[in-house]
Amino acid sequence: MTVVVEVELESEPKDVVVIKNVEVEPHSETNLIQRPVTKLEPEIEEADSATMSGGDGENLWVSLLGLFVHFFFVAIPRDIIRVVKMKPKSVKGQTVVITGGASGLGQRMAEMFALDHGANVAIIDVDKVKAEETVNSIKCRGGTAKYWFCDITKDEDMNKVADEIRDEFGHVHIVICNAAILYFGHMMELTTAQLQRATNVNLMGTIITIRAFLPEMEKVNNGQFVTVSSVAGFFGETYGMAYCPSKFAVRGVMESLENEMRDRGLDGIKCTTVCPWFIRTPMILNMGMRPTSRLLPFMSVTRAAKQIIDAVLKEKSVSFVPWMVAVLVGSRSFLAHHMQKAGRNFLNARYEPIPKSELLEVNNNNEPPVTKLTSSSPPYSTNHATSNSNIDTDSTHSSTEIDSDDAALGSSCDDKMAEKRYTGKPTSPGNLKSYFRLAPLFWYAIILPALLFTFLTWYRPELVRVIPVIGEFAYNLGTTQSNLVLWINIGALVAHIGEAIFAVYLCDQLAINHASTLKWFIQTFLVGFSSLSILFAYKKKVSKNKD
Repeated sequence: MTVVVEVELESEPKDVVVIKNVEVEPHSETNLIQRPVTKLEPEIEEADSATMSGGDGENLWVSLLGLFVHFFFVAIPRDIIRVVKMKPKSVKGQTVVITGGASGLGQRMAEMFALDHGANVAIIDVDKVKAEETVNSIKCRGGTAKYWFCDITKDEDMNKVADEIRDEFGHVHIVICNAAILYFGHMMELTTAQLQRATNVNLMGTIITIRAFLPEMEKVNNGQFVTVSSVAGFFGETYGMAYCPSKFAVRGVMESLENEMRDRGLDGIKCTTVCPWFIRTPMILNMGMRPTSRLLPFMSVTRAAKQIIDAVLKEKSVSFVPWMVAVLVGSRSFLAHHMQKAGRNFLNARYEPIPKSELLEVNNNNEPPVTKLTSSSPPYSTNHATSNSNIDTDSTHSSTEIDSDDAALGSSCDDKMAEKRYTGKPTSPGNLKSYFRLAPLFWYAIILPALLFTFLTWYRPELVRVIPVIGEFAYNLGTTQSNLVLWINIGALVAHIGEAIFAVYLCDQLAINHASTLKWFIQTFLVGFSSLSILFAYKKKVSKNKD
């Protein structure tokens, strides 16, 4: 099957990208979005006002204030508590796969996992001699390890190796994507082949490795993927044109995977990205380039391996090695989990598959089916055939053509992968809902004057003296027992702040949007439990409806 795509821009009535002249072999299971060439519906072309207003359907500034309230009182405390409570897990008897484990950092991690932590280590590498030396060294010291030869850029080979590792050791618990290739050079000094090779190994090799082990982890909702990115994955540097972009991309792979696992309810599959400083590995030392730093020296392989393993065992989302590097990129290494989730929910940005019932439409003019890119349909198919990920292609192939053999092979591989996919219920969060109820006005009429009266009794007792019945008593109390009245005011303030913060937590549990959260926060701060009780009643109602 050959697909040739031509892109045309229609300037009237609005810019729309239309793909014409698409020849598609009929297939009952195709997920291509096939639509006649028609103008977009007016309602689709119009901007979604709810999205344009911060995803909350409210004023943008109100939503932003609500988001900051959520950050400070929910997301940040949760992330801090999560970091403080981290404890290393045990991997004794579990299976750890390490790509590039024959030498350098991978070799040291393999030795430490096998000998210090009692794990079964599977080493994947293309260097047979060094890999066998590493395995023999581990076995001689009482550890368990085995070597598999595999080029990680070849998906079929990697899938085969993954099956063999499972046959040998059983379920794979941790996969460490450590293999990488490094080229130094200025932009115009590096060859296209070097740039492509760096992308193939560092990026595609990581993706292919993850895809080989992910289906089995999905079945049991258990496992961990670890990628060795780099400080160079945050900061581009001279001579890093081949290396830095690929490490940037590795971080993107892990963030995408982590969000996918979270949205699909696969919270048992953890994702860890480690970003080490420059390490004295053979890969770097053999390049004839020596990184220098005024503050942080080269790291030894052993020191780096210890800190990376600590991050793996504590299941950190992002870890910098050494931790001081985190100062360069802010607090993201410590506040990466709930902060990212809160911000992502606020933006409400995500991909959603189009229902199959909407995929195919009849063309009344009997024209060839076309794929149109619109604001409501992503420019891809959710299960389409792709060319071989090994980038050793013939230069005669156009970038807009897919070779039929490669497409068939890709489709076959995708079908096999689909059979292994987790079929549980997706849990991708829906839109945050707008919900706010004003507390009964009589509570405002009672609580606010009472708070003001208590404050004036301490701050200016002569002002309350004129109030009938209790004025004289309050004046005497404020003048003779001012410390007692002060503590009463402090207690009331602390109670109202605590209730307001708890209201924010309830809003988070109930998926209430940030604009409404801000309103609940302010109202609960003012009138206390009378506002909080409304949220409790709403939570009870929601729980009852779910049951």
